[in-house]
Amino acid sequence: MFKSRKRITPLALLIFIALYALKAPEKHSSSTETSARTITATQSENLTVISWNALNFGDDKKKKLEEASFEKKVDIINILAENFKKADVIALQEINTQKFESALELFREKLQEAWGEGETACWGFSQPASFQSREAERFAFFWRDSRVNYVTTEGKTISCKNSSGGDNSKVAFINTPIIKELIIEEIGRPPSFATFFFKPTAQKFHYVSLHLRPSGKKPQEELTPLFKSLSREKNGLQNPTLGPTQYPTIVSGDFNLSDAHPAFEIARTNGFESTFENEKTSLHMKTRELNKAYDNIWIRAGRETTLNVVEKKVLALYDLFPKDWEQKFIFHRISDHSPIQATFEFNFKK
Repeated sequence: MFKSRKRITPLALLIFIALYALKAPEKHSSSTETSARTITATQSENLTVISWNALNFGDDKKKKLEEASFEKKVDIINILAENFKKADVIALQEINTQKFESALELFREKLQEAWGEGETACWGFSQPASFQSREAERFAFFWRDSRVNYVTTEGKTISCKNSSGGDNSKVAFINTPIIKELIIEEIGRPPSFATFFFKPTAQKFHYVSLHLRPSGKKPQEELTPLFKSLSREKNGLQNPTLGPTQYPTIVSGDFNLSDAHPAFEIARTNGFESTFENEKTSLHMKTRELNKAYDNIWIRAGRETTLNVVEKKVLALYDLFPKDWEQKFIFHRISDHSPIQATFEFNFKK
Protein backbone atom coordinates (compact mmCIF):
# COMPACT_ATOMS: atom_id res chain seq x y z
CA MET A 1 0.00 0.00 0.00
CA PHE A 2 1.06 3.49 -0.66
CA LYS A 3 1.64 5.67 2.37
CA SER A 4 -0.61 8.68 2.50
CA ARG A 5 1.09 12.06 1.93
CA LYS A 6 1.21 14.54 4.78
CA ARG A 7 -0.87 17.59 4.09
CA ILE A 8 0.36 21.10 5.01
CA THR A 9 -2.38 22.87 6.89
CA PRO A 10 -2.99 26.62 6.43
CA LEU A 11 -1.80 27.22 9.99
CA ALA A 12 1.54 25.49 9.37
CA LEU A 13 2.03 27.48 6.17
CA LEU A 14 1.52 30.76 8.02
CA ILE A 15 4.05 29.76 10.71
CA PHE A 16 6.61 28.87 8.00
CA ILE A 17 6.20 32.23 6.26
CA ALA A 18 6.57 34.14 9.55
CA LEU A 19 9.79 32.29 10.46
CA TYR A 20 11.27 32.93 7.00
CA ALA A 21 10.52 36.62 7.28
CA LEU A 22 12.37 36.83 10.60
CA LYS A 23 15.50 35.28 9.04
CA ALA A 24 15.42 37.35 5.84
CA PRO A 25 18.15 40.02 5.59
CA GLU A 26 17.03 43.59 6.13
CA LYS A 27 16.98 45.76 3.02
CA HIS A 28 17.81 49.47 3.28
CA SER A 29 15.66 51.94 1.47
CA SER A 30 17.09 54.06 -1.33
CA SER A 31 16.42 57.19 0.71
CA THR A 32 18.75 55.94 3.45
CA GLU A 33 21.46 55.20 0.89
CA THR A 34 21.12 58.65 -0.62
CA SER A 35 21.48 60.42 2.73
CA ALA A 36 24.67 58.49 3.48
CA ARG A 37 26.45 59.50 0.28
CA THR A 38 29.50 61.72 0.50
CA ILE A 39 29.05 65.15 -1.06
CA THR A 40 31.41 65.43 -4.03
CA ALA A 41 33.21 68.54 -5.31
CA THR A 42 30.59 69.06 -8.00
CA GLN A 43 27.78 68.94 -5.42
CA SER A 44 29.36 71.34 -2.92
CA GLU A 45 28.02 74.84 -2.42
CA ASN A 46 31.53 76.01 -1.53
CA LEU A 47 33.90 77.56 -4.08
CA THR A 48 37.40 76.09 -4.41
CA VAL A 49 40.20 78.01 -6.13
CA ILE A 50 43.85 77.29 -6.91
CA SER A 51 46.51 79.89 -7.66
CA TRP A 52 49.94 79.04 -9.07
CA ASN A 53 52.99 80.75 -10.54
CA ALA A 54 53.62 78.34 -13.43
CA LEU A 55 57.14 79.64 -14.25
CA ASN A 56 57.48 80.75 -17.88
CA PHE A 57 54.58 78.59 -19.01
CA GLY A 58 54.44 78.43 -22.78
CA ASP A 59 54.93 76.25 -25.84
CA ASP A 60 58.68 75.87 -25.29
CA LYS A 61 58.12 74.69 -21.72
CA LYS A 62 55.35 72.36 -22.91
CA LYS A 63 57.82 70.70 -25.29
CA LYS A 64 60.45 70.30 -22.55
CA LEU A 65 57.90 68.86 -20.12
CA GLU A 66 56.72 66.36 -22.73
CA GLU A 67 60.33 65.30 -23.33
CA ALA A 68 60.90 64.95 -19.58
CA SER A 69 57.64 62.99 -19.24
CA PHE A 70 58.83 60.55 -21.90
CA GLU A 71 62.21 60.21 -20.20
CA LYS A 72 60.74 59.70 -16.73
CA LYS A 73 57.77 57.69 -18.02
CA VAL A 74 55.39 59.96 -16.10
CA ASP A 75 52.96 62.52 -17.53
CA ILE A 76 53.99 65.67 -15.63
CA ILE A 77 51.11 67.89 -16.79
CA ASN A 78 48.65 65.11 -16.02
CA ILE A 79 50.01 64.93 -12.44
CA LEU A 80 49.40 68.66 -12.08
CA ALA A 81 45.87 68.38 -13.49
CA GLU A 82 45.02 65.51 -11.15
CA ASN A 83 46.14 67.59 -8.17
CA PHE A 84 44.13 70.58 -9.42
CA LYS A 85 40.89 68.70 -10.10
CA LYS A 86 39.12 69.80 -6.91
CA ALA A 87 39.22 73.43 -8.03
CA ASP A 88 36.33 75.33 -9.59
CA VAL A 89 38.61 78.17 -10.74
CA ILE A 90 42.36 78.04 -11.39
CA ALA A 91 44.49 81.18 -11.76
CA LEU A 92 47.92 80.79 -13.39
CA GLN A 93 50.59 83.46 -13.37
CA GLU A 94 53.73 83.83 -15.49
CA ILE A 95 52.32 82.75 -18.84
CA ASN A 96 54.58 83.61 -21.78
CA THR A 97 53.60 86.57 -23.95
CA GLN A 98 54.45 84.71 -27.19
CA LYS A 99 53.86 81.10 -28.27
CA PHE A 100 51.79 79.94 -25.34
CA GLU A 101 48.39 78.80 -26.66
CA SER A 102 49.21 75.13 -27.30
CA ALA A 103 50.58 74.86 -23.75
CA LEU A 104 47.38 76.26 -22.27
CA GLU A 105 45.27 74.05 -24.53
CA LEU A 106 47.16 70.94 -23.38
CA PHE A 107 46.66 71.91 -19.76
CA ARG A 108 42.96 72.47 -20.45
CA GLU A 109 42.65 69.02 -22.04
CA LYS A 110 44.37 67.32 -19.09
CA LEU A 111 42.23 69.27 -16.65
CA GLN A 112 39.06 68.27 -18.46
CA GLU A 113 40.10 64.61 -18.30
CA ALA A 114 40.74 64.99 -14.57
CA TRP A 115 37.35 66.64 -14.03
CA GLY A 116 35.66 63.71 -15.74
CA GLU A 117 33.26 62.82 -18.52
CA GLY A 118 30.60 65.38 -19.30
CA GLU A 119 32.60 68.27 -17.82
CA THR A 120 33.90 71.21 -19.84
CA ALA A 121 37.06 73.07 -18.85
CA CYS A 122 36.86 76.71 -19.94
CA TRP A 123 39.83 79.02 -20.26
CA GLY A 124 40.90 82.56 -21.04
CA PHE A 125 44.09 84.62 -20.95
CA SER A 126 45.09 88.26 -20.68
CA GLN A 127 46.42 90.57 -23.38
CA PRO A 128 49.42 92.49 -21.96
CA ALA A 129 49.20 96.23 -22.53
CA SER A 130 52.86 96.26 -23.61
CA PHE A 131 54.91 93.42 -25.04
CA GLN A 132 58.05 95.58 -24.94
CA SER A 133 58.49 95.45 -21.19
CA ARG A 134 60.92 92.82 -19.94
CA GLU A 135 58.47 92.20 -17.11
CA ALA A 136 55.50 91.58 -19.44
CA GLU A 137 53.60 88.33 -18.94
CA ARG A 138 50.14 86.89 -19.43
CA PHE A 139 47.75 85.50 -16.87
CA ALA A 140 45.35 82.62 -17.46
CA PHE A 141 42.14 81.38 -15.85
CA PHE A 142 40.56 77.94 -16.10
CA TRP A 143 37.11 77.17 -14.71
CA ARG A 144 34.62 74.31 -14.46
CA ASP A 145 31.66 75.12 -16.72
CA SER A 146 29.15 73.07 -14.75
CA ARG A 147 29.72 75.27 -11.69
CA VAL A 148 31.20 78.56 -12.91
CA ASN A 149 30.30 80.89 -15.78
CA TYR A 150 32.05 83.99 -17.08
CA VAL A 151 30.34 87.37 -16.75
CA THR A 152 30.92 89.80 -19.61
CA THR A 153 31.55 93.53 -19.21
CA GLU A 154 27.89 94.06 -20.09
CA GLY A 155 26.88 91.77 -17.21
CA LYS A 156 25.85 88.79 -19.37
CA THR A 157 26.54 85.34 -17.92
CA ILE A 158 27.85 82.91 -20.55
CA SER A 159 28.77 79.25 -20.71
CA CYS A 160 31.56 77.86 -22.87
CA LYS A 161 29.30 75.06 -24.10
CA ASN A 162 27.59 75.82 -27.37
CA SER A 163 23.83 75.58 -27.86
CA SER A 164 24.06 71.96 -29.01
CA GLY A 165 25.84 71.01 -25.80
CA GLY A 166 29.25 70.52 -27.39
CA ASP A 167 32.60 71.85 -26.21
CA ASN A 168 33.05 75.35 -27.56
CA SER A 169 35.57 76.59 -24.99
CA LYS A 170 38.33 77.63 -27.38
CA VAL A 171 36.11 79.17 -30.05
CA ALA A 172 34.05 81.05 -27.51
CA PHE A 173 36.92 82.60 -25.59
CA ILE A 174 40.10 82.84 -27.66
CA ASN A 175 38.87 85.86 -29.62
CA THR A 176 37.09 87.45 -26.70
CA PRO A 177 39.02 89.85 -24.41
CA ILE A 178 37.58 88.25 -21.31
CA ILE A 179 40.61 88.62 -19.09
CA LYS A 180 41.06 92.32 -18.55
CA GLU A 181 43.96 94.21 -17.04
CA LEU A 182 44.26 96.67 -14.21
CA ILE A 183 46.30 99.38 -15.90
CA ILE A 184 48.25 100.88 -13.04
CA GLU A 185 51.35 102.89 -13.96
CA GLU A 186 53.14 102.04 -10.71
CA ILE A 187 52.86 98.29 -11.31
CA GLY A 188 55.29 96.69 -13.76
CA ARG A 189 53.11 93.67 -14.58
CA PRO A 190 49.49 94.81 -14.76
CA PRO A 191 47.28 92.27 -12.92
CA SER A 192 44.39 90.68 -14.79
CA PHE A 193 40.85 90.21 -13.57
CA ALA A 194 37.54 88.63 -14.49
CA THR A 195 34.04 88.47 -13.05
CA PHE A 196 32.49 85.04 -12.58
CA PHE A 197 29.10 83.61 -11.63
CA PHE A 198 29.13 80.72 -9.14
CA LYS A 199 26.12 78.62 -10.07
CA PRO A 200 25.52 76.58 -6.86
CA THR A 201 24.81 79.77 -4.86
CA ALA A 202 23.95 82.13 -7.77
CA GLN A 203 26.74 84.46 -6.61
CA LYS A 204 28.84 86.80 -8.75
CA PHE A 205 32.43 87.50 -7.69
CA HIS A 206 35.52 89.30 -8.97
CA TYR A 207 38.85 87.48 -9.31
CA VAL A 208 42.16 89.36 -9.66
CA SER A 209 45.36 87.47 -10.54
CA LEU A 210 48.77 89.12 -10.14
CA HIS A 211 52.53 88.76 -10.03
CA LEU A 212 54.33 91.59 -8.25
CA ARG A 213 57.94 92.54 -9.00
CA PRO A 214 60.81 90.40 -7.55
CA SER A 215 61.57 90.71 -3.85
CA GLY A 216 64.82 92.59 -4.54
CA LYS A 217 62.91 95.31 -6.43
CA LYS A 218 60.60 96.34 -3.57
CA PRO A 219 57.27 94.72 -4.44
CA GLN A 220 55.81 96.46 -1.37
CA GLU A 221 55.78 99.69 -3.39
CA GLU A 222 53.20 98.15 -5.73
CA LEU A 223 50.74 97.27 -2.96
CA THR A 224 49.38 100.77 -2.36
CA PRO A 225 48.48 101.49 -6.01
CA LEU A 226 47.13 97.95 -6.35
CA PHE A 227 44.70 97.98 -3.44
CA LYS A 228 43.76 101.63 -3.98
CA SER A 229 42.64 100.63 -7.48
CA LEU A 230 40.42 97.96 -5.88
CA SER A 231 38.87 100.31 -3.33
CA ARG A 232 35.15 100.97 -3.25
CA GLU A 233 33.87 104.38 -4.17
CA LYS A 234 31.92 106.39 -1.60
CA ASN A 235 28.59 105.14 -2.90
CA GLY A 236 29.82 101.58 -2.35
CA LEU A 237 28.43 100.36 -5.65
CA GLN A 238 30.77 101.25 -8.48
CA ASN A 239 34.52 101.05 -9.04
CA PRO A 240 35.85 102.49 -12.33
CA THR A 241 38.05 99.43 -12.81
CA LEU A 242 36.12 96.44 -11.50
CA GLY A 243 32.60 97.72 -11.93
CA PRO A 244 30.02 96.80 -9.28
CA THR A 245 31.91 96.23 -6.03
CA GLN A 246 28.98 94.84 -4.12
CA TYR A 247 30.35 91.44 -5.17
CA PRO A 248 32.97 89.51 -3.15
CA THR A 249 36.53 89.90 -4.48
CA ILE A 250 39.42 87.42 -4.59
CA VAL A 251 43.00 88.58 -5.21
CA SER A 252 45.57 85.82 -5.62
CA GLY A 253 49.05 85.33 -6.98
CA ASP A 254 52.75 85.68 -6.34
CA PHE A 255 53.26 88.76 -4.16
CA ASN A 256 56.98 88.09 -3.59
CA LEU A 257 56.20 89.28 -0.09
CA SER A 258 54.86 87.81 3.14
CA ASP A 259 51.43 88.90 4.34
CA ALA A 260 53.16 89.95 7.58
CA HIS A 261 54.83 92.88 5.78
CA PRO A 262 53.55 96.28 7.06
CA ALA A 263 52.81 97.38 3.47
CA PHE A 264 49.78 95.07 3.44
CA GLU A 265 48.01 97.45 5.80
CA ILE A 266 46.55 99.13 2.70
CA ALA A 267 44.88 95.82 1.83
CA ARG A 268 43.33 95.50 5.26
CA THR A 269 42.24 99.14 5.19
CA ASN A 270 40.30 98.36 2.01
CA GLY A 271 38.53 95.41 3.61
CA PHE A 272 40.75 92.52 2.47
CA GLU A 273 41.89 89.60 4.64
CA SER A 274 44.69 87.15 3.91
CA THR A 275 43.79 83.48 3.58
CA PHE A 276 47.29 82.24 4.41
CA GLU A 277 49.24 83.65 7.35
CA ASN A 278 52.99 83.57 6.80
CA GLU A 279 52.82 80.10 5.21
CA LYS A 280 55.79 79.18 3.01
CA THR A 281 55.01 78.54 -0.66
CA SER A 282 58.17 79.09 -2.71
CA LEU A 283 60.74 76.31 -3.11
CA HIS A 284 64.31 75.92 -1.92
CA MET A 285 66.51 74.98 -4.86
CA LYS A 286 69.11 72.97 -2.93
CA THR A 287 66.87 71.23 -0.41
CA ARG A 288 63.51 69.53 -0.82
CA GLU A 289 61.55 71.98 1.31
CA LEU A 290 59.64 75.25 1.14
CA ASN A 291 61.35 78.62 1.45
CA LYS A 292 59.37 81.90 1.52
CA ALA A 293 55.74 82.93 2.18
CA TYR A 294 55.32 84.63 -1.19
CA ASP A 295 51.99 83.36 -2.58
CA ASN A 296 48.64 84.19 -1.04
CA ILE A 297 44.93 84.71 -1.59
CA TRP A 298 43.36 87.89 -0.27
CA ILE A 299 39.58 88.08 -0.01
CA ARG A 300 36.97 90.77 0.60
CA ALA A 301 33.30 90.24 1.37
CA GLY A 302 30.60 91.73 -0.81
CA ARG A 303 28.09 94.31 0.33
CA GLU A 304 25.45 91.65 0.93
CA THR A 305 27.56 88.50 1.00
CA THR A 306 30.35 87.34 3.31
CA LEU A 307 33.24 85.21 2.03
CA ASN A 308 34.57 82.78 4.63
CA VAL A 309 37.54 80.43 4.47
CA VAL A 310 36.45 76.81 4.89
CA GLU A 311 39.74 75.08 4.07
CA LYS A 312 43.18 76.08 2.83
CA LYS A 313 46.40 74.29 1.99
CA VAL A 314 49.71 74.65 0.20
CA LEU A 315 50.13 71.93 -2.44
CA ALA A 316 53.87 71.52 -1.77
CA LEU A 317 55.25 70.99 -5.26
CA TYR A 318 58.01 68.61 -4.18
CA ASP A 319 55.40 66.29 -2.67
CA LEU A 320 53.42 66.05 -5.92
CA PHE A 321 56.23 64.22 -7.71
CA PRO A 322 58.30 61.08 -7.01
CA LYS A 323 60.84 61.46 -4.20
CA ASP A 324 63.71 60.29 -6.40
CA TRP A 325 63.33 63.32 -8.69
CA GLU A 326 66.04 65.91 -8.10
CA GLN A 327 64.77 69.11 -6.54
CA LYS A 328 66.74 71.12 -9.12
CA PHE A 329 64.70 69.50 -11.90
CA ILE A 330 61.41 70.42 -10.24
CA PHE A 331 62.67 73.92 -9.34
CA HIS A 332 63.95 74.83 -12.81
CA ARG A 333 61.72 72.77 -15.14
CA ILE A 334 58.32 72.80 -13.42
CA SER A 335 58.21 75.77 -11.03
CA ASP A 336 59.90 77.43 -8.08
CA HIS A 337 56.49 78.00 -6.45
CA SER A 338 53.91 75.66 -4.95
CA PRO A 339 50.23 75.95 -5.91
CA ILE A 340 47.93 77.18 -3.15
CA GLN A 341 44.35 75.99 -2.74
CA ALA A 342 41.47 77.44 -0.74
CA THR A 343 37.78 76.70 -0.32
CA PHE A 344 35.36 79.52 0.43
CA GLU A 345 31.77 79.73 1.63
CA PHE A 346 29.36 82.45 0.52
CA ASN A 347 26.80 83.58 3.09
CA PHE A 348 24.22 86.34 2.85
CA LYS A 349 24.63 88.95 5.57
CA LYS A 350 21.80 89.12 8.10
